This record gives sequence, C-alpha cells and structure tokens, in this order.
Amino acid sequence: MVEIFSTDRTMSLGCFENFKAAKGTLNGLIASGELSGENPAVLVCCYKNNEMQREYTATYYGKWHVPASPKAPHIAQKIEGVRRKVKNQCCKIYELPVDCFTEAFSDWIGTYQPVI
Repeated sequence: MVEIFSTDRTMSLGCFENFKAAKGTLNGLIASGELSGENPAVLVCCYKNNEMQREYTATYYGKWHVPASPKAPHIAQKIEGVRRKVKNQCCKIYELPVDCFTEAFSDWIGTYQPVI
C-alpha cells in the first residue's frame, strides 16, 4: 500500500495499492491545477503489513519519475574456522584410465556373441 501526500505533508492525496494505481489520480490533480509548479512533486510512503518500508519523493517531468530503491546489502554469515568444501559433482574421478571405459560397458558388450 502507498499513501501519497503533498511535499510539505499538509494534504493527503489518498491511499492506493501501488504507485502505478495512483498515477491516474495524480495526473488528474495536475490537470485540475491542485498540484502546481514547474515540476510537481509528491511524497510517497510505502507500507507492508502496517510497517513503513520506504519513503520517497516522486516528481513529474511529462511522466512520473520514481527514484530507484537502494538494494539491501547481502550479509553473508561466516563461521570462523569452518570452511565448506565444494566438490565437483558432475564427474567421477577414477584411479586408472581403463576404469572409466569399463564402467560404462556391460559385460556382454565386451565379449563375442554367437551368430544365430
């Protein structure tokens, strides 16, 4: 859910499911003159489960521009002293080179078969 205010927070412009759903109402406010100025701007507050997630200012330059949200840093949990071994699971390592050929063939393939 997003709640949209004027930039000085004196006027609430409504609550919407997302900012995309609010664009029609905001464009109507610009056309009627309620949002005036060379570059109209609104303050947008984003909520998820009744908790504030993000607050930003959206500006209008022929279309609405929303600043990119900063990416959350990925925090890797390191356990000191313990290193995880990564095995190459895609191939099997054989002791002798002949073993790689004999495993793939069945016993009857390597022998002569009588002609019937």
